[in-house]
Amino acid sequence: MPVHPPQPRPGHQHVRSCIVGLTVRSKIWFEVDGEFAIGEGGALLLKAVDDLGSLARAARHVGWSYRHAWGYVQHAEEVLDVRLLQTRGGKGMARGTALTPASRNLLAIFEQRRRSVDRLSSHVARPSAECANRQRRAFSRDGAGVACPREDQLKFD
Repeated sequence: MPVHPPQPRPGHQHVRSCIVGLTVRSKIWFEVDGEFAIGEGGALLLKAVDDLGSLARAARHVGWSYRHAWGYVQHAEEVLDVRLLQTRGGKGMARGTALTPASRNLLAIFEQRRRSVDRLSSHVARPSAECANRQRRAFSRDGAGVACPREDQLKFD
């Protein structure tokens, strides 16, 4: 029986032989004793509440239903054991939702951690200048291409 090289299965990702354009991505979230509390979507929701003064408008802004946003906030408050939003009674523009001091502090910490992770990620997979120049020359105007470097030729800072 002939032996054939393995074929990629449908639905699986193909890995390029050239990874010069490699970008590291990450997501962060907060947990309390292993239970999810708030992630990037929740942080965006809280920022939108702060900007728009309404949970309903903030939910629309981030593309969530009001019910999902309300449930998300309730879950986060339960896990964190702190109120994140406070309502303002009244009529018209006086009425709405605002962030509590605890949620402002949480957002500040979240943003600080996000910047730290982004800063770290930006240094993880930066190819050497020689490798980047080789990639730029790969498709010159006259059509003379330069072979893309192998993974073992890449230098990381």
